[in-house]
Amino acid sequence: MTADRQHRDPFSMDRTARTFVVMVAGGSIPAVMVGFNLGAFGAVFFDQFLAVWAISTATLLAALMLRSRWRLPIWGLAVLALPTAWVATDIVYDLDTGSAFGRVLMDTLLVVSLLAIPYLVYVIAKLISPEFFELRGFRLKVGAVVVGVALLAAGVLIGSQNQRILTCDDFRLSGNDLPANCAEGAPTTQLWEPSS
Repeated sequence: MTADRQHRDPFSMDRTARTFVVMVAGGSIPAVMVGFNLGAFGAVFFDQFLAVWAISTATLLAALMLRSRWRLPIWGLAVLALPTAWVATDIVYDLDTGSAFGRVLMDTLLVVSLLAIPYLVYVIAKLISPEFFELRGFRLKVGAVVVGVALLAAGVLIGSQNQRILTCDDFRLSGNDLPANCAEGAPTTQLWEPSS
């Protein structure tokens, strides 16, 4: 690509730059949303857990169906099965009954499932953007991870300080629960009042 063409079209970039931008931008939304919820509520919401379960289960089933074309290692299949094991354990051991074994098993599976998320991200990234893993230089790969972690941390900070930029009415308007530290006042995110 010539310097003249790049000067005329700011979105004209080489494959390496495009791959880096796509990976960083694609990972930004989940990183910030998980971070925000951790900061505002001290929790990862069930819909995010279910999204991890759905992606890992779909990938596991696809890997099993495509066994002759795509051979993940057995340990990789086991990692993808962890969120399903977590959900099944929750169903089998009704945690409301206070079963000590069920609680320990559930907590263990939850921690192991959370630790398995990097592998799941790796598998999905490898499928969606194999070009990322072909990037020359360690700097861009590490840079993408650093940006993701920084956005997660920024989400936690923004969530924990939500009262500085959002109000309780912003949370009500979006249908969310109210964090303990939300500020009273008119919503800051509402652009206009819909007509009734």
